Amino acid sequence: MAAAARMASATATKGGCAPRREVRRNARRHPGTHARAAASTSTERDQQEQKSQRDAEQATAMLLDYLRTAKVQAAKYVSVGTDAAQGRGLYAAEDIEEGAVLAVVPFDACLHAPVKGDEQKDGVLANSFWGMRLAAAIVREHLRGEESPYCGYLACLPALPPLPVAPSSPFVDVDVDDDGEELRTPREVDGSGAVPHPMSFSWEDVKEIQYNEGRLNVDEWGYLSAQSFLRATEDDEALRSTFGDGADGPTPFVPRALWDWAVSCVHSRTFGAELLGEGEPMDHYMVPLLDLLNHRGDESTCETDADLVEAATTLASTSPSSWTADALISAVAQHDVATLPRGPPYVAADNVEWIADSGGARFVCVTKRELATGEQLCVSYGERSNDDFFLYYAFVPPRNPHDDVVLFDHVDACLEWCANVYFKETSVELRDGEQPSPDALADIEARAAAARRAFDAAAIAARGGRDADSGGLEAARVDREPRLKVLAGMRFDARMLSAIACFFSPPDDDGDGKGGGQLADGAVEAAQMRARARCEEVLLSFPTSLADDLERLLRSELAVCLSMDADGSWDATVGVSAAAGVLETIRLLGVSPTPPELDDVRARIVRALAETQADADSNALTGSERLTLEYRVEKKLVLAQSQ
Repeated sequence: MAAAARMASATATKGGCAPRREVRRNARRHPGTHARAAASTSTERDQQEQKSQRDAEQATAMLLDYLRTAKVQAAKYVSVGTDAAQGRGLYAAEDIEEGAVLAVVPFDACLHAPVKGDEQKDGVLANSFWGMRLAAAIVREHLRGEESPYCGYLACLPALPPLPVAPSSPFVDVDVDDDGEELRTPREVDGSGAVPHPMSFSWEDVKEIQYNEGRLNVDEWGYLSAQSFLRATEDDEALRSTFGDGADGPTPFVPRALWDWAVSCVHSRTFGAELLGEGEPMDHYMVPLLDLLNHRGDESTCETDADLVEAATTLASTSPSSWTADALISAVAQHDVATLPRGPPYVAADNVEWIADSGGARFVCVTKRELATGEQLCVSYGERSNDDFFLYYAFVPPRNPHDDVVLFDHVDACLEWCANVYFKETSVELRDGEQPSPDALADIEARAAAARRAFDAAAIAARGGRDADSGGLEAARVDREPRLKVLAGMRFDARMLSAIACFFSPPDDDGDGKGGGQLADGAVEAAQMRARARCEEVLLSFPTSLADDLERLLRSELAVCLSMDADGSWDATVGVSAAAGVLETIRLLGVSPTPPELDDVRARIVRALAETQADADSNALTGSERLTLEYRVEKKLVLAQSQ
């Protein structure tokens, strides 16, 4: 009973939740992203597949050796497998019942970052941020080579960083051409011949993100990575002797590349568990075997994948070079979804879960439902926006019901917007430099005060009626998340709606001077309409439109299909995933941001077909281009469905 009482539910943290093995792998990607541009010849494709298979088999063998040595228990009905769409993962080798134990991983088999302030193993960066301490531990063990007890596990980690790192990344050599333009070329890492992942972002890649929050996140990540590297070289003697100036051994960029690799592994693969109780600091672990679990989270029930696959299978039975706009539109019509999903209902698609058993000093993975033979074991990485998936895992779940878009950075920006809208609606036009009349200013100030009180009350209500820990309404307003957002499915921040409603329809004062009266009828509905107008403003502020982005994505999907057709690898079985991507993109093009006329959709399809058939190569996307395009498309879809 004591051990059971100490069982703690695993809680994911930003960059510290159940991880993924390969950067492109995800159980629920946009259908077309499963297929990539084909090799130039069938021979090259076969050679690549054979090499990938040999590498996967070797990595799996090393992992199994480590698991046996570390006394990791895995059920006989769990197997490690790889497929072209999702990379390496765990699969059901036979039918498995609900509640079955799949694996037990002792804490001692894991790389660990103890809670900040605890005594550190080997003195690794004591009292530093957990991610830095765990990255330092990985580097130290890596430097020990075969003497490290974790050698077999480390050898199975991804060889390349699966994150969009900053343009200053040591994985890219920067030179200047005759015109002063920067030239960026991949650099070999550690003499192994490995090249950086294509999602190691350049400044141009960062610009293509378009969404300001996404750009800021990438910039901040690059800065923190650089600062953590400097801190590591200063605070840890073993690391300083390796990374420091004048150190013997590899050239300076190699250790920095090693550091960035370790940091990327930490933020894409760690498990965070509240072992000391709710609200206490988390412990963070790199957990062998369980870090092969792919992600499947909450998914909208509005999508009809069966219809899409059926339509794609029919389409794939014909050659892509013979596709016409009419044929594609007809195929999309079979995909019976007329509108974008608008929030709930959605279902949890993960089929396994894990817990951290502090009493037994182990991680335990169990099934959440019955599993069929061959089904992939998937865990949810957490209910989080695509900002986290994009930055820490380098993939973007489509139609993520927990995605969001920032409409205002803080309440003051919201109130300023309200004032500008109010002036326009009341026909108060001011010349440059002209100030509103004293009466108008007093009116605005009174409305802003009422709106701020409503914002404060909504903030406290959202926290269960409690003030922020530091006390007071001001603390409640800025507690945790000052930004005001719209979530997928036209779900607006209640604090924002309350503020907008009270600004434009201040409640009658009940005599106490605190504005405790009732809102006018229809005030909330009017606030929703204004919030929807704000979504339209933000959507229009992007450099490219959603329709343009979808057309660009469509050309890329068509380029994949045509490349497969050109080298003879296209058939109804192999091409169905690529065909599904084409159909899904056209469907989105037809329903967003507002349903355009069919003639406009047809014109875009005709143009995409003509341009892609003329030059498929020029319409193919690089890894970073596809990632940024998918990311900003999902953000624009959130805004589009909220208009």
